[in-house]
Amino acid sequence: MSKVATTGKRFIKDDRWHDDNRPIPGTPADWDPPMSNEEVELAALSDPDAQPLTAEQLGQMRRVAYVRHVRWKLGLS
Repeated sequence: MSKVATTGKRFIKDDRWHDDNRPIPGTPADWDPPMSNEEVELAALSDPDAQPLTAEQLGQMRRVAYVRHVRWKLGLS
């Protein structure tokens, strides 16, 4: 089975599946199955730019102020 790389949303046009570039061969049943939860987690952990935060980093984060309250206090609402 060959892999089909697509970009954007998939849609049906003239009784065939398309993506933004061209018709996609086959049917959804022929396409590779989606990644399992374990595969998604391993792929995310292998990305050096998307590592999970440590407990220390989470502890340093501050909560974002409630926007409605801030706007009310500033007289913007």
